[in-house]
Amino acid sequence: MQAFYESHDKLTQLRNSYKMLVNQGKRQEARALISANGGVLLDTGPMRTKLMEMHKHVDSIYNSKVMAPDVKRQRIDSAYQQMDMMAKRFNQVIKRAQEQKATGGH
Repeated sequence: MQAFYESHDKLTQLRNSYKMLVNQGKRQEARALISANGGVLLDTGPMRTKLMEMHKHVDSIYNSKVMAPDVKRQRIDSAYQQMDMMAKRFNQVIKRAQEQKATGGH
């Protein structure tokens, strides 16, 4: 999951820098920035949002006053497993996009 968040932060910073350069009319510099960073301009915000929703779900389980402790533990463990699988899939999407760009694919 940490790898996803690191990729997300890097890609978000890249997108923001790209947008700033484009807004300043520096389109050539913006293209060079993307090229120097793997050629991929991917919005990982929706992926991050999904993981944050899962974190909120874990919090609601943790804070439940009616759930038995063993049920809480099972549900929290299950949610973390789902989050881990989600993050791995998101990392695969990012990696595939970068590989396709590197090989000239679409």
